[in-house]
Amino acid sequence: MIRAGLALAAALLATLPASGPGAPSMVRLPGGAFVHPGSQDGLVLHVDPFDIGRTPVTWAQYKRFALGTSHWTPLMAAHEAEFPPDAPIVFITWDDAEAFCESFGYRLPTELEWEYAAAGGARRLPYRYTPDEAKELRWYGGAKKEPHRVGQGSPNAYGLYDLHGNVWEWVADERGSYTRQDSRDPTGGTDNLGCGQLNTDDGSYAWFLRAAVRAASRKDQAMRFRGFRCAR
Repeated sequence: MIRAGLALAAALLATLPASGPGAPSMVRLPGGAFVHPGSQDGLVLHVDPFDIGRTPVTWAQYKRFALGTSHWTPLMAAHEAEFPPDAPIVFITWDDAEAFCESFGYRLPTELEWEYAAAGGARRLPYRYTPDEAKELRWYGGAKKEPHRVGQGSPNAYGLYDLHGNVWEWVADERGSYTRQDSRDPTGGTDNLGCGQLNTDDGSYAWFLRAAVRAASRKDQAMRFRGFRCAR
């Protein structure tokens, strides 16, 4: 989305190789100061350097890991044929997503990491998209109300795809919004956060195209428009 600084970002950020068959491609982000997008007084938070998936995990990647295990559910099997193999895996619970990440030595991103990645180098997200940026949300307003193939739009300044306008994505945090770098509840719980944008052409959902949108739902809830990407 944000094109300024692409050359500098490419020089500074290392693309990390996959760690096994079906592993997601990871990109190293430098971390640093970050302005809370919902703050009225410029609250500055910090995130350490971390790695994050270049795209959401796809059906093909996830099926390679999960087929024949309890993580390949009847719901996934029933709907698999409706999606191309390189579309984001959906109908996935938080525990299924975390299990995939852990199988490669990864984890789900924290909410703060996800927001930092989605900002693409900007210290504060714009409330409204410019006309050029809006064109990048090509899937919004389209005829097909389904998740699209990953990596089809333009990358942001970090070289990351699909952080705007494809599917919601699970994050690690337990109802913890912008409080500290890792706000997961050590005692566990049932609700975890999802970040991202809904892919639909219903005008009433235009607000959901903002990267700052958050929603909490049960860990065991699987939805048609929610997937995930890994971090480390």
